[in-house]
Amino acid sequence: MKKILLILFLSFVFKLFGQEVKPNFILADNNTYAKLVQRYNSKEVAPFWINNGEMFIYCIKNEKNIELFQVDIHKKQKKKLDIKINKIDDSNYDFLFESKQYSYDSRFNQIKLKEAESYKPNSERISPDNKYSVFEKNHNLFINRKGNISQITYDGEVFHDYKENDYYFTNELNREDTSIHTSNISWSPNSDFFIAFRTDARMLKDNWVINSITEPRTSLTTYKQRNPGDPKSKDEIWVYNIVNNEFFQADLKRWEGENYWFLGWNNNGNNCFIQRINKHQTECDIIAINKQGESTIIIEERPNANIFPKEFRELDEDEYLWFSRRDGWGHLYIYDNGIGEINQITKGEFSVEQVVSVKDDIIYFLAKGKEEGINPYYSLFYSVNIKTKEIKLLSPENAGHKILISPDNKYFIDIYSRIDQPHKSELRDTNGNLILSLEEANISELEQNKWISPEVFTVKAADSITNLWGVMWKPFDFDPNKTYPIISFVYPGPQHNFVPTGFHQQLNNMHLAQYGFIVVMCGTRGSSYQRTVEFSEYFRMGLRDYPLVDNKYMIEQLAKKHSFININ
Repeated sequence: MKKILLILFLSFVFKLFGQEVKPNFILADNNTYAKLVQRYNSKEVAPFWINNGEMFIYCIKNEKNIELFQVDIHKKQKKKLDIKINKIDDSNYDFLFESKQYSYDSRFNQIKLKEAESYKPNSERISPDNKYSVFEKNHNLFINRKGNISQITYDGEVFHDYKENDYYFTNELNREDTSIHTSNISWSPNSDFFIAFRTDARMLKDNWVINSITEPRTSLTTYKQRNPGDPKSKDEIWVYNIVNNEFFQADLKRWEGENYWFLGWNNNGNNCFIQRINKHQTECDIIAINKQGESTIIIEERPNANIFPKEFRELDEDEYLWFSRRDGWGHLYIYDNGIGEINQITKGEFSVEQVVSVKDDIIYFLAKGKEEGINPYYSLFYSVNIKTKEIKLLSPENAGHKILISPDNKYFIDIYSRIDQPHKSELRDTNGNLILSLEEANISELEQNKWISPEVFTVKAADSITNLWGVMWKPFDFDPNKTYPIISFVYPGPQHNFVPTGFHQQLNNMHLAQYGFIVVMCGTRGSSYQRTVEFSEYFRMGLRDYPLVDNKYMIEQLAKKHSFININ
């Protein structure tokens, strides 16, 4: 009955718009998300480095089996290993290689050395020295000291506890509060204290969702959600000192309604680093906290604060690498607190995305928008010399790149693809020289089912100045002589660019197109921190409506260019 009503509704919609096309339910049913996924194997190489990084092994999952390969970097040789791969379940396997037992998880494409694995219950946070573990039960924290369990807190209650991701797990279905939960804590490397994150979400009001397709009746789900104007949940940071068994809240408050992000530990393990962000997400501090709960401000970001925990690491005592947008673009800086000096390492009209590794005076990083004529949302791999500030491109292909670097920073696996180009995996040295082509995805099964790759397009924003990049999906039975209704997938963010850049992404859009639609996504102003500060800050004070003006203008431009789009 539901399918009949859907057909009648869509038929009415198409007739209303005067389209020549009719909904193609057969084509859509043959190209569901699940079926499209099954037809593509990206063959991404995820290396397990051995022999001090001079060799690695990796697995490729095919339709019927797992294949294991070994790569000798010096010989520039890849060979398939004739080793028995034992299937444990649908996603887990194990095998013996060079007298060592390995496991392989096909869900995450990850090889692990079994001998190095130790049992760590998901519900407990175990100290680095394996002497203690912490867990949460009935909203309170407990510590296990070699079998001697004692309670740390007594004031926990629902929506004011130490659960991991508690701020998001406000759905009543996730509140089995009599069972043990993973605690949202981080141990110091020395195992002498830990930091606990606590969120008070008790003031958030209830919202509801009706699930109309549950059997045998519809069901109601209750969850907490903050609406504009409502009070904000409160972040808290607590410190537990192992030696004197003290647990206390760190006094970090600087702004009303501030949030905290954990950034890691310093090299000697005496301090943990926290990013403190104001309510309006326009200012932030990097602070260090010791086991006495004493805090020290290391970096103050004003203005154009980076509100996401991006890149921060201790290079040496009182010397820190940090990502900042203070000059209008996202760049890397070194802060020397000992002499009070700030040294900008990267500079120009592009944005650093991620630091991959630091070795001696070389920083290896991913960046976007640096190369002329390349989509500014493609991640490319670079190195920069801290002393000379010379930047070198290490991944020249016009595509989005994923980088897996060797432990000694001499080599890296480069996995790259585009919307219209399947994945390739290559081995290069960190001078950018190609050593060996490893794997390449095969799209023959997609093509057998009439696959048409989506297309990248560029348009202007509603200011008629700013360049925008988008993606268009067409039906596999596309006829340029017909006209199609258009659907724009709008997700404003603002966090990252949600418009896909790699092959085989956003398959739900591909599936939707098969009914007889042109489906588009476009990175509007305000949608991403990966371009200029001016671009990203467009969302301020207009979070609901800001992407709509650019989407409207984008559709109007596409309709003028393509007669197959029905502007109505």
